[in-house]
Amino acid sequence: MTKPLYKPNQHVRVQMDGYAYIGEAMSFPTPEGTLMVRRVIGHPGTLEEIPLDKVSPAEKHKFVHYAAVAGSKYSSFPVDMLRYDMAAPVNFKLIEEDGRVRTEIDPSFGFEELVVATCTTNRRATAWCKERWSSFLWGLREIKTEAL
Repeated sequence: MTKPLYKPNQHVRVQMDGYAYIGEAMSFPTPEGTLMVRRVIGHPGTLEEIPLDKVSPAEKHKFVHYAAVAGSKYSSFPVDMLRYDMAAPVNFKLIEEDGRVRTEIDPSFGFEELVVATCTTNRRATAWCKERWSSFLWGLREIKTEAL
């Protein structure tokens, strides 16, 4: 089976850390078997180097939806909700320690709250699952939608 040839600005599906999201390839594959990918399409601050075995082709997406999430600092971050909403962290990293997942905000983004993003193909309306977030004792507040 031949591996897909990735090229810059191609939309890709990334499967990482127990969740998946749609990102944007920003390089050709490296000889080391990695690809530079933006976690959020069009957002330069979310660039990461991803192993090729975690990336697959994705169809073109037309909208990026942003939302702020918040919960108790004593509760573990609901990673399952990223998977469920096909969302990715925008301004924070997930850190697992002592069986809990905590978050670490990157202050360079200018947000003091946790922000997540998801992409859709042709729906301007968001499909966030607010009720499911609240079942984990976390809230979700829509911030904005951007056309790509």
